[in-house]
Amino acid sequence: MTSSADGDADKSCLAARFVDGPHLSAPDKAAQRLADWLTDLATEQATARLVASLAAAKHTTPETILLWWLRRHPARISPVIGSARPERIRACRDAVLNDPRLTHEEWYDLWITARGASLP
Repeated sequence: MTSSADGDADKSCLAARFVDGPHLSAPDKAAQRLADWLTDLATEQATARLVASLAAAKHTTPETILLWWLRRHPARISPVIGSARPERIRACRDAVLNDPRLTHEEWYDLWITARGASLP
């Protein structure tokens, strides 16, 4: 940081955001962080419930549902399991042995639930 003519230290843009950012009191900031965390938690729980119900309906594992979702993504994602644990690899077996069995509606339901908001 450099000093300006009036003796105040110049702030980088990043520092200014945190120092001069939204003018909330500490309790307001804590309340907002808690509200954001609870919203994220609710979204994650709803997504986990949907994945579990899809897995039960399709007689497979939640890992397979997630890998099928990635394989149906328009970006043509090639998922990598990234685990050396045999039980995790076995849980992904159906995703490798079968073509993705998610309907378009199921795929979009999962996307919307994970986003926590509907599509524009």
